Amino acid sequence: MRLSGGVTMFVDVINSKSLFKTKRFFQKEGSVVVLKSLVRLLFTTLTITVKPGKIPLVSSFERPDLKKLALSYIESSNELNLCEPKYIFNIRLGCVFGHIKKCKSLSNDLNELFSLLWLLKSREKIDQALSEVKVIFLFNEALMIENFIAQLANYQQIHTIALQHGFYVEDKSPTFSRLNYTDLVSKQVFCWGKYSSKLFKKNNNNIDVAVIGRAVSHKYKLMPCDHKAKPTVYLIFDALDFSSENRKILELVSKAGREFLVKILPHPSLLNVRGEYNSMYYFGSSVCEHDVFIGNRSSLLLELASDGFFCCYVPGSPFESIDDDEWRADIPGVKKFTKDRANEYISNFAELSYLLDHTIRQYK
Repeated sequence: MRLSGGVTMFVDVINSKSLFKTKRFFQKEGSVVVLKSLVRLLFTTLTITVKPGKIPLVSSFERPDLKKLALSYIESSNELNLCEPKYIFNIRLGCVFGHIKKCKSLSNDLNELFSLLWLLKSREKIDQALSEVKVIFLFNEALMIENFIAQLANYQQIHTIALQHGFYVEDKSPTFSRLNYTDLVSKQVFCWGKYSSKLFKKNNNNIDVAVIGRAVSHKYKLMPCDHKAKPTVYLIFDALDFSSENRKILELVSKAGREFLVKILPHPSLLNVRGEYNSMYYFGSSVCEHDVFIGNRSSLLLELASDGFFCCYVPGSPFESIDDDEWRADIPGVKKFTKDRANEYISNFAELSYLLDHTIRQYK
């Protein structure tokens, strides 16, 4: 067992800004939130299971689309195994409460304090799981649990690698997307393409970036259809914090009249939100050859364009280029998003096994 250094020594090197960045972005105040964190601290412990001889890919996401993407990485190499953190019942607090004063120096917020104490309570079990690990992958290092595991792994001299799991844009204002490429603690990042590589390097000091391309995660398949039928325009809605942009996409397309059917592909964060557009949501997987996808900044739009589907982007999109052709004169500014343009952002998925072998040899 590693367990080098005590809890106090580890607390001294914790990067709380990175650890709690998602919590602070979605800041929720109130006694209920604090009570939940306290109950979790008192009665549970976090644990992970690592298969002997395998490299763990830690993923704490429960969203089906992102779990599918994580599994596509797993399927690319027999060196990896999916490692999903679990809660187990445990009321043993040990000496953790003796470190409250030290932890309060990192955060005076009760929710964060209880969360940090809970993570420290879980440290021994995580250390045991990582005792023979040389390299570890984090699917979304921005999330608190994966960030903590990355920091603990760094402390134990395990090589940490963050994975890109979506398309990130250089936002000047605070967005959830921005959290994915700033204040990283992992030593290395495997990303989709040159655009993302520059983004990671610009926003993080001394980080090693490798371009591996993106794994296929969408479910859509082209089907032959009756070309006399009206084509369908699928509007790709972004996450909830881009609701105003989503509304603009629908308004822009609606002005073109009734020459085509309009359906919406909602971002997973919208599925639990009651809204005026719910009846337009499409959950199927088959699309016709003459159908069109329109979006703003979605990674789904990027993937579909790269795979040769007919895609367009709206004015103000990060994909915007003066060289691309307009799709229709009656929908101002909506331009074709070609496969060649999409491939400027993502590369073909490389043999991850080769990169793994190289990484294992380097950090053995």
